[in-house]
Amino acid sequence: ACVVRAACAGFAAACVGGASTALERMARGGLARRSARGARRYSASVLRRASACSSRLTRIRRVETARACAAKGLAAHEEAQVRAMETLRVLAELRLTLAAPVDVYGPSALTYQCASESERQYQVLISTMLSSQTRDLALGPVVRRLQETSNASGARGLTVERILGESEESLSELLRGVSFHHTKAKNILAATQRLVSDFDAQVPRSLDSLLALKGVGQKMAHIVMHAAFGDITGIAVDTHVHRIANRLGWASSWHSRSNAPEKTRNQLEVLFPREQWQRVNHTLVAFGQTICEARRPQCSNCPVAQACVAPQIGQQPARAEVK
Repeated sequence: ACVVRAACAGFAAACVGGASTALERMARGGLARRSARGARRYSASVLRRASACSSRLTRIRRVETARACAAKGLAAHEEAQVRAMETLRVLAELRLTLAAPVDVYGPSALTYQCASESERQYQVLISTMLSSQTRDLALGPVVRRLQETSNASGARGLTVERILGESEESLSELLRGVSFHHTKAKNILAATQRLVSDFDAQVPRSLDSLLALKGVGQKMAHIVMHAAFGDITGIAVDTHVHRIANRLGWASSWHSRSNAPEKTRNQLEVLFPREQWQRVNHTLVAFGQTICEARRPQCSNCPVAQACVAPQIGQQPARAEVK
């Protein structure tokens, strides 16, 4: 590139100088009008070639600038990834000592007394749908109520047959205790009917098919794919993952007015390799339930407090916890 740049610059200068010299020579010699027109055409041709060389120089500089910026961006990304992986490793070690509500009342922990694998998968789906905007401590009793009671026709447990035997009003009453239980009763009935009509009463092992069910969003679909089938299709971003990822500087979506969890998920999936995606959710949910809480984070007990950027994003911890 340096050789090409020097050659083009020399050629351009020579061409411009040559054109001027030619014009002066013809003017001094008193050349005929035709010769003068030919000289002008020659000069214009030389100037066009000089302009082409200049444009090539400009393109070379742009390519070099783009390459330099890309190299700097890649280096910055790799540095951020190393820091994030080290922070996640520290939190994962802490996670081994934490007893969080999600361990007892999470969708994976609430399935029991299942007659078949398909029944377990259905319980995972319904538990996940009920968990939206609901604390795990409130979710557990509601799921247990569904598992341990029968409907009017005698169908017992959290199964497809039992749920379809409930009316929307009776199911809504059974779901009392979780947030938006009226809406969730309607969505669960619609999703269960869709399972019977389109999927032979089985929970589909496809992200797109799960998202087609009424009331199932991105976070729920990723949880179901992992908890029911062991497939990792993305990072499930709930309120804890969203909050902590922004506090640690792993995401920059705290002030986004729309679709903030999806922006956080996209940023986390770029930052962490795929084999770490499930670890991110498993670690941050428990950490958020026990230490890095929304209103009163226990900063004095946090092993990664030095990495926190909460004050910069407007998430200043409670005054009593600020050191």
